[in-house]
Amino acid sequence: GPLVDNQNQQAIKINVARDSVTYDQTKGYQGSVPKQQTFNNNVDSYTNFLFAIERAGFTLGDNSSSLKDERGYCPLGDRYIFQVNNDGRQLERYWTTNCSGTPASFKGNTNLVLTLFQAQVPDYDTLSNNVNI
Repeated sequence: GPLVDNQNQQAIKINVARDSVTYDQTKGYQGSVPKQQTFNNNVDSYTNFLFAIERAGFTLGDNSSSLKDERGYCPLGDRYIFQVNNDGRQLERYWTTNCSGTPASFKGNTNLVLTLFQAQVPDYDTLSNNVNI
């Protein structure tokens, strides 16, 4: 979300894994988690999701050192961070914003990837309706 004071900063994190999908609503820049919900997942669902985000360009990005840090870009808009982790190790990390003309390391289809992640969370709209981002 936009750059605001610590008390009003909010974010949503969606983690899709083979056996579960976790929805976290975070508050503050330290990322406290006042609301978390976990849902069951299975191998077939996970595999289909992986194919869909790959075809949406999830792994396409610019690894330039000048684009490693998204902080400060699009201060009045939203920033999106896309990561691939395996056993606690970050394998890939790209970011983009909803501000036009802003550089970004993510080169895939942002709207499609966001929609695919949100679709993994049952009742996403209800869960996220009180988040100001």
